[in-house]
Amino acid sequence: MILETNVEKKEQGIVEVKCKIKSSYVDKIMHEVSLEFQSKATLKGFRKGKAPLKFVKKTYEGDIKYQALNKMLPDIFEKLTKEQDIKPAAQPNISGLENMEEGKELELTFMIETLPEVEELGNIE
Repeated sequence: MILETNVEKKEQGIVEVKCKIKSSYVDKIMHEVSLEFQSKATLKGFRKGKAPLKFVKKTYEGDIKYQALNKMLPDIFEKLTKEQDIKPAAQPNISGLENMEEGKELELTFMIETLPEVEELGNIE
């Protein structure tokens, strides 16, 4: 799913994570979402759910991308935070979403606000 990641600590409590997502994973999710749209699509000249996938993709391109991102991002974010041992305090700011295309790797940048690191105080009595 994730090809490579680059973690850079910015200011106090902010981490920037750049990652590349495999094109095969992007294609798989886009295809799954396209098939869901195809089964519900009503295009002029075709019965409901019987329009060719090519026409469905062209007609609903923006909606398909939006749904695919909604399907992918939670999994990607969860995997990133576990692999990099990041404890997020809030939802991340994500850039690079507009570059999503079938057949191409997806490069995303997550700006993650993290929980503060607290040192152990030792034995207090």
